[in-house]
Amino acid sequence: MAESQQNALIHDEPNNPTLHSICGLPQWSVEQDNVLTSCDVSHDGKYIVCGSDIENAICLVDAENAEQVAYVREHHRSTVRRCRFDPYNQRIATVSSDMSIKFWDILAQSTTITVEKAHTNAISDCCFSLDGHYLCTAGWDEVLKLWDVRTGEFRSHGPIVLEQGHLGIIGCCIFSKDASLLVSGGFDKTVVVWDSTQAYKKISLKVLYCVSFHCAKMELNFDFEEGHDHWVTDVAISSNKKLIVTSSKCEECEKPFLIFQEKEEKVETRCLFCRLKAYKSVLPVPPSLPADL
Repeated sequence: MAESQQNALIHDEPNNPTLHSICGLPQWSVEQDNVLTSCDVSHDGKYIVCGSDIENAICLVDAENAEQVAYVREHHRSTVRRCRFDPYNQRIATVSSDMSIKFWDILAQSTTITVEKAHTNAISDCCFSLDGHYLCTAGWDEVLKLWDVRTGEFRSHGPIVLEQGHLGIIGCCIFSKDASLLVSGGFDKTVVVWDSTQAYKKISLKVLYCVSFHCAKMELNFDFEEGHDHWVTDVAISSNKKLIVTSSKCEECEKPFLIFQEKEEKVETRCLFCRLKAYKSVLPVPPSLPADL
């Protein structure tokens, strides 16, 4: 997916292993007049949602035929920072610089829940737990918040607040597959691992590239590969919780980029556009001529 661009690209799976290792062949593209701030794919692969900057809008597209399903102008009062499908592909959660959270129902094509002043500053990211129980939001106010969206308990008791993990803006967050852990990254070049069930900070990883740990006894075994010189733009955690991957600026163009991993053991250090630029077509080798010619 293209980030901070005017085109959303869908990549097919080609037969060429060289190109496939980079990003895949473009299947179709949809052009918007505004800068795209966020993109997400529904869990069933049927839809793509994009957030745009100028009109503070979200755009829902059919992933198979590239038809626009809905375009909601002024969905927020300020920039849409992140949009995410829920695990059941029924709602889209969006967060914004206007400090609000919104849930947009795909079937009803309307906003069903709005949480105003969800943070005291802009909200930079959000993510669902895989069971759909919680939505986590990360804010410029240096806190993470866990919202019980399954029962709606946050309406009466408010969200669970995770604080004192970062100094400065928290830019990204992700749940582990079983939702027992939450990982966050910030502008302080720090990655924090939280126990999401007990709501406390387990460990803070300063300027790390990746870390592995034994999850049975929760004994942390560090595996230093490379440090970040800039803020952490994205985080991911492997299904078995043994590996955390973080991204910062592209080592080639020095622009921030998000993680997209086809295989958990492969880590990219260049953004999509630099990988595309470096790719050169490889012509097939012609068959050898018969010996009698």
